[in-house]
Amino acid sequence: MPTPGEFGAEDLQKLVDEAKAQLNEWANAETKASQEKAFRAFGRNEGLYTLMKLVALDTNGNGKISEKEVAKYEEHGKVLVDSYLGYFTSDGVVIALVLSIIYPLTFDATGDGLTWDGDGINLDAEQSLDLLASICLHISTAGSFCTLTYLASMYTQLSFHLPTLPAQLMYIRYIQSYMPVLVTIKNWSLIFAAAAYVFKALSTQAWFGLFSLLTVLGTLTPVLHVFNYGVPFVINPFLLKQAKEMTKCGVRLQSV
Repeated sequence: MPTPGEFGAEDLQKLVDEAKAQLNEWANAETKASQEKAFRAFGRNEGLYTLMKLVALDTNGNGKISEKEVAKYEEHGKVLVDSYLGYFTSDGVVIALVLSIIYPLTFDATGDGLTWDGDGINLDAEQSLDLLASICLHISTAGSFCTLTYLASMYTQLSFHLPTLPAQLMYIRYIQSYMPVLVTIKNWSLIFAAAAYVFKALSTQAWFGLFSLLTVLGTLTPVLHVFNYGVPFVINPFLLKQAKEMTKCGVRLQSV
């Protein structure tokens, strides 16, 4: 029996049961619509990763957490926490690098043709393209700052505000639905940064600036390939099959 304040088999059982219920709702949904609804509810692929890690704590798949499995809980739980901390760090570095490039560019816009006197806007083609570049840069900068602030804040809370593993796992369950939103904001920040480069190139290099469209292509291609092809057609079908097995009682689970 755990002493007061310890995390015992009953606590772990509740955590695993909640995760398995959400995983089961997705894996064994009767319709595509209900499956997608369940997928969104737990945070899409980022949330799915968390659920499968938690369900895998029931290593023999019998639906009951044993004291032996509780003993392994700390090791597996720390792996999950370290995965989130690693994600916060790596994505934070990427966003910080993007900001170091695009943020100084937001001050390059001259704003020629724009006034506060209410006489209207009178812009030629070059000024219009400069304005579009500036708008894209500001959108990209706002998205980057938003993502970086969330990542830094969640890293701080997970590392220094939550002293116990149960508290950290509770927090991960709380934030798992945020992850796909942050990934989307990050990707759009990169796309808008590339679009700003195109508008700026067109304003300064005329038709020769059309070659800058290669920058947008270079940004969109991996995003579409990884998230619009790799995830729905390669990763998710495999995980769906694995999730169906994980939600069957009595199936011994491989480590995930």
